Amino acid sequence: MGENQESFRDYLTELAKISDILENSLTKGSSVKVEFEVDEHKFNLLNANLNNNLKEKKCIISIGDVEFIFLKR
Repeated sequence: MGENQESFRDYLTELAKISDILENSLTKGSSVKVEFEVDEHKFNLLNANLNNNLKEKKCIISIGDVEFIFLKR
């Protein structure tokens, strides 16, 4: 279980780096939305890590002015 949480923490760290790059680029001062389509297995793992309802069809992680939207394929 600890290994799963650690890898998810690493994943969030990478999203934070992306968010920082986007916030300091041409979109500075604007809100940004980035959409990903992921397979059902990855989507369920993401929701489980965030304690979201597994019946949802999308999951949103907001970091700063950037929303990362994950859609179940």
